[in-house]
Amino acid sequence: MTSKRHVTCALTRCLFVMCVVTVNMAAVQTISHQGRQPAGYCVPEVWMGGRASTLVVVGKSGESTVERTFANVVYSARRQKVVIDDNLYEREAQFVRRIFDYPAKVLYTITGDMAQRCTKTALPGPFVRQCVPGNSTVTLTNSTLGLGQNEVSIMELSGVRNNVNYRVSLTYSTHMPIYEQLWGGNDDGQHFVQTLSFYNVSISQDLPAILFKPPPACSQLSLSLHQMAERPSNHIQRPLLVMP
Repeated sequence: MTSKRHVTCALTRCLFVMCVVTVNMAAVQTISHQGRQPAGYCVPEVWMGGRASTLVVVGKSGESTVERTFANVVYSARRQKVVIDDNLYEREAQFVRRIFDYPAKVLYTITGDMAQRCTKTALPGPFVRQCVPGNSTVTLTNSTLGLGQNEVSIMELSGVRNNVNYRVSLTYSTHMPIYEQLWGGNDDGQHFVQTLSFYNVSISQDLPAILFKPPPACSQLSLSLHQMAERPSNHIQRPLLVMP
């Protein structure tokens, strides 16, 4: 009989194989991360791009659920603001925009395309730049992604955070996000694996303020007394490279 942990590991291996690209295996090495500042492995201060996510959760009774999302991400550590436009495709197409305004301590959540509906809730804490944990281990260096003029050098880091395993790929020079994988379990008997792939990412010196401006539907709202609501997947593990 296959245990739920084994099911999760099998899913992990399958999803990772699907995302493997050309890598110089002769350059595979394990290097101690000790003494390196965590800021050395943070995503760029200002960037935007696409993110595809697949989350598979296996419950303690063996039931499984799959959540797939495609999102546009606009990230500015300088402004301490993040915009995530999620497109959900599980049952029917659904658009959700979230504007994380950390200076104002507010999360705006906008749903619907034309009849925009907005909620305004308090963020649970200050802005934290998205970084790979400082005690990570570098497991790939001098590897390549892409072909010809599109070829870039990449690195991979891995480790464990809060009893959850992670594997992260970044471009070697700019630490632009490429790929992230999380897998593990929790005290409720759930096991999960999540993969996130980033595409069409561009780095900028700054982004115009209008990209972070909430629509008119949000302007007259008072702040909810409740803090940011947790999505079902968030109590399992938050991704490292960008807010979920």
